[in-house]
Amino acid sequence: MEKPVEGPDSSLESAENSKKTVDVRRKKRVSKKRNTRKASSLKETRKRVSRSFPASSFEETLEFAKAILRVGSGNPVRRLTLFNELEKSPESGPSRQLITNASRYELIRGSYKSEQLELTPDGLRAIDEESPSRERAKARIKLAIEDIEIFKSLYERFVGNKLPARAVLIDAAKELDIDSDAAEEAVDTFVVNLKFVGLLQTLSGADRIVTVDHFLDTIPAISSFRPKIGSFVF
Repeated sequence: MEKPVEGPDSSLESAENSKKTVDVRRKKRVSKKRNTRKASSLKETRKRVSRSFPASSFEETLEFAKAILRVGSGNPVRRLTLFNELEKSPESGPSRQLITNASRYELIRGSYKSEQLELTPDGLRAIDEESPSRERAKARIKLAIEDIEIFKSLYERFVGNKLPARAVLIDAAKELDIDSDAAEEAVDTFVVNLKFVGLLQTLSGADRIVTVDHFLDTIPAISSFRPKIGSFVF
């Protein structure tokens, strides 16, 4: 029996099918490589960074402490009630991190698992607008810098000098046994905290890290608080 002779249309169809097969295989290989890269990238993203310092600035966490004071008037506050007032989910990642950071700064007592949260004595002094300004400033310096080991060490090393280059601060943080992956974050948070509490000032055209005494001398010893009309002073 004679084999049927393939015409030009048949040859073109065969070539087209082969091309389609190759394209499908190539797309599968590319897709596999992309998925592998994504999985690798996701794994790196999920890698936990070991921190010996809070994962936010002191100023950001201070606002959370003020909310506790506002809602509880200085008394312990139920965690669920607090976040209901803040219109936030108490179980969300950001809410849990907020509590953790406030606790690491020793502004509050309690964790994201605690039924109640309360301000520490230093935390209350740091936000109480009726307390003397200098006492409030000292409490903030203590919590934001002096009580965080890495921030205290960096401050003691560079106090009295111009603010070093960021790279120099990062090297210093690594020398103080801060994990390489966390050194940049530690330095950035340290500088932000310095500025917020008043220990980083522009003097003679340069940013300088000043002593605590130098800063406190610029604050009136007596609070600017005035009693409300109708209150009595004894």
